[in-house]
Amino acid sequence: PNIGMILSLVFFVLATFIAGTVAYFGYAEQEVFINKAKEAEKRQKAAEAEAREEKIRKVMLRMALGVEDPADRLLLVRELDPMRPQIKEEYDRMLRGLDPKVPKIMDKKEKKEVSAFTWRLLAMTKTQVDEKSKEAGSDEDLTKADPDVAPLMTVPDMIAVYITKANQAEAARKTAEDKAAEFKKQAESNNEDKGNFEKTFKDAIAKIEGDTKDKYSMLDAAFARLAQKHNNDGKGAADKLAQMGLQINEKVDEIGKLNVEINDLKAKILRYEDASGGKQNAVGVDNLNMEEKKGIVVRKEGNGFVSINLGSAKRLKPQVTFLVVSADVSWLALQAKEDSLKKNSYQLDRQPYEDNPYVKAGIEVVEITGPESARAKILFENEPIRNPVQVRDQIFNLAWKPDEEIRIAFAGLIDLDGDGLDNNTDFLRILERQGVIVDEYMQMKPLDFVKRDGRGMSIRTQYLVLAPDPRLDALPTDKDTPQTAQIKAAQEKLTDIKTRAKQLGVQTIEARKFLTMIGYKLPRSPAPPAYGAAAYSDGGIAPPMPEMKKDGN
Repeated sequence: PNIGMILSLVFFVLATFIAGTVAYFGYAEQEVFINKAKEAEKRQKAAEAEAREEKIRKVMLRMALGVEDPADRLLLVRELDPMRPQIKEEYDRMLRGLDPKVPKIMDKKEKKEVSAFTWRLLAMTKTQVDEKSKEAGSDEDLTKADPDVAPLMTVPDMIAVYITKANQAEAARKTAEDKAAEFKKQAESNNEDKGNFEKTFKDAIAKIEGDTKDKYSMLDAAFARLAQKHNNDGKGAADKLAQMGLQINEKVDEIGKLNVEINDLKAKILRYEDASGGKQNAVGVDNLNMEEKKGIVVRKEGNGFVSINLGSAKRLKPQVTFLVVSADVSWLALQAKEDSLKKNSYQLDRQPYEDNPYVKAGIEVVEITGPESARAKILFENEPIRNPVQVRDQIFNLAWKPDEEIRIAFAGLIDLDGDGLDNNTDFLRILERQGVIVDEYMQMKPLDFVKRDGRGMSIRTQYLVLAPDPRLDALPTDKDTPQTAQIKAAQEKLTDIKTRAKQLGVQTIEARKFLTMIGYKLPRSPAPPAYGAAAYSDGGIAPPMPEMKKDGN
């Protein structure tokens, strides 16, 4: 019995060892299989993500070419939120590729008109994306294009516009060259005519001098005989000499007229050369600049700040201000409303746009946060409860363009705080913070024009900003008071700069309207402009005026 128990125990131990070994190797092999399955699943997800990304890039390319289908648009909306960085990266890549293809012959303004390769989709929030997806439904229900998803202009359309603009610019350049050649030919012809007239004049003078000498010789020889017979012969000779003198004077006058004509033609050539250098004469209202929306509000923060879709790519800088206007309201509609309110208003001191429901607020850029983004502070809000600033509201600024420096002049008493005295120095600083070039302005003490680089207003100046005219009707009847003399002197200065602006084709605009259109809030019920104030006529020392910004600074 002891041997049997020992054998049983040995077989039990062996069986237990074998079973444990088999179980260990079985579990180890199963763990290897599980790890391989997880790795395969990870590679599958990466491949699927890469495939989604490439599909999105393909869809964007198809939409840029204008050959997409409704399902492509639905896919782009549904993938916007999870794949926004990849979509933005592909958009930036296409934009960088298009930029150097713009014809060099086009100027900055024409380039901007066709720079429409942009998706409003990229500014949509997650909530807006979800709403778009719900509206679209399934692929079968998406039967028409969504303008918020499609680019404003496809690449083929842009190429067509580029070609048209380039052809127009080439034609304009050819016309300009032909005009210049014509003026040059005419000037050469006039110079040739001048030379011919001068030669004819000299020949005529020489002939007259010779004839006069001969006639005097003949008269001297015959005078004695003729005096005895005809006392009036001497008078006849004098009349002939007078007639010759008249002929000489006529020739001199004719040469003078030719010189005037030559000088006029030279002046025309200079003006034409200036114009062909890229700056046309500013004629009429710059309606395109006034009606051009500069951007939109993309986010409103709760502490009096908003975000806009302008940034370093548009050369935006801090301290630039904008006027905020309701979304989807055209400038023409806003102006029509303003004209109606102004016509029906009983207020004598109504400020421009103050009760216009389309005008919401004024903002000032405080921080540039990216190529297409910036943070701005709300300076004022007309109706913060009933008509607050909202996302997609438009922003305007008459004095700011991303690709051009605005040049202006201003004159008169610019009153920013409503006390009736000038704040011309502060106004100059406001303009230069906006990036505006001030060609000329009127300082009140001493009363004179300050001209940038000594040249002042020119055909390159876009606007002349004018303060209200001085008035004499509120002064005493004594015409010899210092106040009267000061007001009359201001009137003469304003008349002078208005006349020069008209001759140069510079558009004039009222100061209060201009300030409102760049987002500046004016005080209500301002005091009348005090052109005759003692501060301007007491003979004291005027405070130093700031140095004006120069070209290229």
